[in-house]
Amino acid sequence: MPVDNPADGKDVNCGPIGSDSNGVRQNLMAKATPNGTVGCTEAFNVLDEYKKHPVDQAETGTMGAARLPSGWACASVPHAELKGIRIVSCDSGKEDGHGGYVGGRSFYSEPVR
Repeated sequence: MPVDNPADGKDVNCGPIGSDSNGVRQNLMAKATPNGTVGCTEAFNVLDEYKKHPVDQAETGTMGAARLPSGWACASVPHAELKGIRIVSCDSGKEDGHGGYVGGRSFYSEPVR
């Protein structure tokens, strides 16, 4: 059973989020950051908000980038190792001016291997 606020500083597998358009099953992972680990319930709620939000299909390098009313920023990005697989990545920090975020919490989807 996933925990919402782990004390050990490790990423938390919050559980399945279904399959992508290629049929690859994915899990939602809450990333341990210096600012804490997002709770699984909050991560699922933000993911749901992202799926319902209009997205910018034209942004270079990503697909579906969105800054959400809740303050989170999410995007669908290519998986670093698995060709043709996209993952969702969301951050609550402030933009760093170089395409990333600092000072927040984050979560991502990860293909089940």
